[in-house]
Order: sequence, then structure tokens, then C-alpha cells
Amino acid sequence: MIYIYLSPVKKILLTALLLVSVAYAQKMKYVVAYCTLQGINGSIDTVFNGNGGSITVFADLDAKTIAFDWKMPDYSTVKKYTIVQSNTKKEEIYTTMGIYSIQLKCKNKDGKDCTVEIAINERINKIDIIVVDGSFVLNYSAVEVNLK
Repeated sequence: MIYIYLSPVKKILLTALLLVSVAYAQKMKYVVAYCTLQGINGSIDTVFNGNGGSITVFADLDAKTIAFDWKMPDYSTVKKYTIVQSNTKKEEIYTTMGIYSIQLKCKNKDGKDCTVEIAINERINKIDIIVVDGSFVLNYSAVEVNLK
């Protein structure tokens, strides 16, 4: 067994650094490249492809909220969900590749159950988000950006 001695000051700095890292990981911002919508009848429609507007996703696991901010020339809305339960899955085999998922059980604005699943590949900055809200399934393809 190997023991490493850290002075009290180094312990405080290391602890602070770890807390900042954990706190940062709890707030995420994604910019959506495209989004498809699938209805209960099975038809799939591309509802956003990056032209003429933007969709930004803000996830705050500390505040237990996730919001999809749609800004289009003729349509602007924020779809906000309250997170009831979150589960981050990081399989050991994929940790070095930066691949993991976050599964969220949420409530929509009407208080109905819905789910948000986020699949993350940190190496290539590819984020896939699937929202199941009532009879609709929204598939978002996004990238993570720095919070400002």
C-alpha cells in the first residue's frame, strides 16, 4: 500500500478543486444541430435543422431543471422540465473514452411524467438527447458549449 502525505493547505486546495469539478459537471449547456419529432402514429418529421433559428438546452442537475430554449423567426418558446430523479451511468469500460449517459425522470409544465435521456461522447463532443413527453418523442443532436 502506498501512502502520500499532503500538507493541510494542499488537502484544502485539492478538496476545493474536486468540489469545483463536481459543481461544474452539474450544469450543462448544449447547442442543438438538428431535431426530429416522432408522433404516436410513427411518422417522423424534421422540426429543426439549424437553419433560421436556434435551440439551446440548459441542464442544471443542482436546481433540478432542464430547459429547451427554441428561438425561431416565427416561433419562440421554452420547454421547461422539473427533474424528479437523475441517474448517471458510467460504465468502467467506457470511462476512458468519455462515454456515459444521464437518465432523467421529469415532470412537464402540466405535471405529467416524461423522460429525458442524454447520451454523451466527450471525445468527439457529440450529445444525443431523447425527450419522451406524452405521445411525442423528440430526438436532439447537439454539442456541449461552455456556460457563460
